[in-house]
Amino acid sequence: MGSFYTNVTLRGPDQEAVAEYLAGRNRQVLVSPTVDGVTVVYDALTESQDTRMLTNLARELSAQFDCVALAALNHDDDVLWLQLSVDGRLVDEYTSAPGYFSGDAATKPEGGDAEVLCEAFQAEDARAHAERVLRREQDMAGYFTASDRHTELAEALGIPPALVTTGYRYLTHGETPDGFQPQDFIHTGPVPRTAAMAPQGPGWPGGGPEPPPPGGPTGASGPPPGGGVVHIGPAPGAGCCGCLLAPLLLPLGVLLSALSARLLRQQAEGMRDEER
Repeated sequence: MGSFYTNVTLRGPDQEAVAEYLAGRNRQVLVSPTVDGVTVVYDALTESQDTRMLTNLARELSAQFDCVALAALNHDDDVLWLQLSVDGRLVDEYTSAPGYFSGDAATKPEGGDAEVLCEAFQAEDARAHAERVLRREQDMAGYFTASDRHTELAEALGIPPALVTTGYRYLTHGETPDGFQPQDFIHTGPVPRTAAMAPQGPGWPGGGPEPPPPGGPTGASGPPPGGGVVHIGPAPGAGCCGCLLAPLLLPLGVLLSALSARLLRQQAEGMRDEER
């Protein structure tokens, strides 16, 4: 099974400003630290792999901060899909395997303007490199996975690869990118419910059914209810054994308390019997 992730890379606004805005929107996300002017947003809802939701989020953030926003989706490490928005306007789109969902694995990458991408991220000198990354096919002679392509493109654009080759589910299950600490990330919106974040079944990181193809319906109409509070670090209880053991520890604690109380009563009764 390959990787499944979504994210939006912003050039311009810093982590605190982005987190404050998304908290006000009650959006359930993680926001990366700002590195060389780049901040990455990992949204819980877009992990459904619905490109329409990802497009809307990227354009909203791009318009809000008058900045560049690069939406990215990796589907099973077979497809890398990108959309570039500038100041709220969609200016470029790319897919590494346009025929993937129609069963035509032989189709070559489509879209993607290396000049526009490099200009957006102020990496004009990397135009030739970015063009090679976009056009190279995914096969034994090219890229083995979509993550490999995404990694090299990020390097060409001056984006930390470790920050863009992951998503909300990985981060909230304790998979922190190399070179970063959990406390480097800010979580906003409702705290994820562990059971909902790790359903049973194959095909999805952490379990659960395989997500729909890009553009597929999700049935979600907006962010889940919550207080829109900013949490420093990953969502509380996420990515650790505590989130899995917590449901067991509470009843265990109640049981131990009851046993302790019973033992104390027995000891007290024994002392009274001895006194008689």
